[in-house]
Amino acid sequence: MQGRLGRRPLLGAIASTLVTHAATAQAEWRPDRPVRMIVPSGPGSGADVIARALAAKLADLLGQSVVVDNQNQGVGAVGIMAAAWARPDGQTLMCSISSILLAPLVDPNLTYDVRQFQPVSQLHQAATVLIVPPQVPARTLAEFLTLARATPERFTIADYGHGTASHVNAALLIKRAGLATDIVHYSNTPGIIRDLVADHIRCAIVDSASGMQPIRDRMVHALAVSGRQRLGVIGEIPTFGEQGFAGFEPAPWQSMFLPLNTPPAIAGVIEKAVRQAVAAPDFSARLRGLGFEPVGGSAEELAAMLALGTRHLAGSDRRNRDTAGMNEDFITVAGCRDAGAARRQRSVPALAAWCRRGRALDAGLRAAGGALRRHRAGAARLRAQ
Repeated sequence: MQGRLGRRPLLGAIASTLVTHAATAQAEWRPDRPVRMIVPSGPGSGADVIARALAAKLADLLGQSVVVDNQNQGVGAVGIMAAAWARPDGQTLMCSISSILLAPLVDPNLTYDVRQFQPVSQLHQAATVLIVPPQVPARTLAEFLTLARATPERFTIADYGHGTASHVNAALLIKRAGLATDIVHYSNTPGIIRDLVADHIRCAIVDSASGMQPIRDRMVHALAVSGRQRLGVIGEIPTFGEQGFAGFEPAPWQSMFLPLNTPPAIAGVIEKAVRQAVAAPDFSARLRGLGFEPVGGSAEELAAMLALGTRHLAGSDRRNRDTAGMNEDFITVAGCRDAGAARRQRSVPALAAWCRRGRALDAGLRAAGGALRRHRAGAARLRAQ
């Protein structure tokens, strides 16, 4: 009897140890093969540069290489949908800029939704900046609006892409300031700066990261910055709100996402790794050097930011007619000088078919990989015999 009683504490201790080990194993999930990081932006873009620097950090933290996969076709829709359809096993990440939230607002043909993804962490926060070349005699937003209202044909507003934060804020400025000007879409900010300096265009809304150095070099003058408060790296520039135009909230950011329904044990490991990478002094310094404010927030904080942004941009507060009609107003001005927009409109069925083929290809590759692993296992067993 005494022996039996003595075994009970021992069995309990063993059971407790096994549970603890199981919980530890679950908490310490690690990828078992290279991780794919989908970036719905082009190679060499600011988002791509940051994603690659982050991939190198994550490789050290996760113990597997992280391979950046640029998929910017269809205004990034191809990459975004590929990430949405990926297996929720931690082997596929998506590092996206704010257009994942903004682009469907200005283009109703884009059917994806940021709620199709599991938030991981916001990497950084930036801002959009209204800039003019030195030959434009405006040094405040009020002076600029006076000139733009007098000669709207000379003040077409350039932005750095359809569905981006600069596009949204350009459309918002036209609406709220009562301008009769148009919007022209560029593919990147350097092209905008070149045309500003050459006096081909006279104003633009660009991202703070790309515009910071030209502003410091006095190649262009900055008149206003988006966001609720001034951006630290260019803190001398007043916000739109300070100058009488509240509500210019859409700002560039970059965040990490996972496919929906990724298990918490996996998502927790990836979130921890991403936050550690962003908090690293060298990575934070690099972000600030590029004109970004490091964030590295939690998944819950990113989810709250996205929910707030969705409500604001969709015009959930119907008392504010500027935001309530925002969708229609943006669609009206969205393609006024962008021939590529018409091509994108016509290519939506082809894009959908392309995405379906990509999903089938992914399934085929997974099946081929499984067959290869079985072949290798069989060969190993033969060698062992």
